[in-house]
Amino acid sequence: MKVLWLTSWYPNKINPTNGDFVQRHAQATSLFCKVDVIHVEKDSRSVLNQSVEINKNAEGNLTETIVLFKENKLALVGKFFSLLKYKKFYKQQVENYIEKNGLPDLVHVQIAMKAGIIALWIKKKFGVRYMITDQWTIYNSTAKDAYEKRSIIFKNFTKEIFSNAILFISVSKNLVDTIAKKITQLPFTIVYNVVNTNNFFYSEKKKEHFTFVHASTLGEQKNPEAIIDAFIAFNKKHPCTRLLLIGDTPDALKNYLAQKNLAQNIIEFTGFIPYEKLGDVVQQCHAFVLFSRRENMPCVVAEALCCGLPVITSNAGGTAEVINAENGIVVYDYTTVALTQAMIQLYENYNQYNQKNIADESASKFNYNIIGKQITDAYKSILNNNYAD
Repeated sequence: MKVLWLTSWYPNKINPTNGDFVQRHAQATSLFCKVDVIHVEKDSRSVLNQSVEINKNAEGNLTETIVLFKENKLALVGKFFSLLKYKKFYKQQVENYIEKNGLPDLVHVQIAMKAGIIALWIKKKFGVRYMITDQWTIYNSTAKDAYEKRSIIFKNFTKEIFSNAILFISVSKNLVDTIAKKITQLPFTIVYNVVNTNNFFYSEKKKEHFTFVHASTLGEQKNPEAIIDAFIAFNKKHPCTRLLLIGDTPDALKNYLAQKNLAQNIIEFTGFIPYEKLGDVVQQCHAFVLFSRRENMPCVVAEALCCGLPVITSNAGGTAEVINAENGIVVYDYTTVALTQAMIQLYENYNQYNQKNIADESASKFNYNIIGKQITDAYKSILNNNYAD
């Protein structure tokens, strides 16, 4: 079975972490079938020395072709010419793939816009069916760049891409329902984000003080200010506790914390921590907290659970689908007071959480083998004509 992946997000020299969860899905799937990834991206950060750069990587059943091209910065028409370049380079690589390998059995689009435009072209020209995995937060109406606020062209392309897909592989049921409501209904299956359980696993080694940990981009979507405020209120009741915030820290957030005049090390920023080292830091903490304004199914929740940490999360996107009384608390009232109460509840009842069981159960859901098999089973269902065109 040969599957061609067309990715809108994928790690590269311009954006090293963008779509790293897509790459992990590809690695997991390649345990069971041949996966060829093609990713094309414009150089939005002006790091290229030449007009186009093509890099190929191959390991086992996974081959990655990354094409980066210089952005056209002409006013008004720049975006149009960049899109033409994007389609040109993508089509070239698809044709190179077909010349070398023959037609793929299936195409798998990762993030509908804009790689899905190429999947539409492949379907119309070569008759190869495609499915979609998407987890972009633009489908949440509260996002600044929400789908509803996009151009007619963007919305029409998105609808055509989804409408022509044979299957939607979603990371949460919540996202399935959102896509059905706003764009179109189509057959779906749920496959969570994958966790490298060699990095994220249970450890008895813990920090001296009870520590809540949060890891993210620390931007508006993640609402770190609310986590800080809730923890400060919690810490007044339980002072021998700490909060660790992991991620590139905006100056505005550092200033926000500085204005609180807290004792040193009660709340600590670590800065960015690479994925391969993140598990070691999370393992040493006691509980994970996420209070996002919008989500789909964030990797950090699954990673924390695989480390055995109970998780506190807002009821954002699909996060509540994997949290229950045995492994954490879902905060349905989106206020800092409610988050503080959840922290108090978890801390004062911490012994009720069997961390080893949380880690074992989570690893059985999110490991490479199980996720790779679920995706491959979806491919087999399509090839066995279990879904109508």
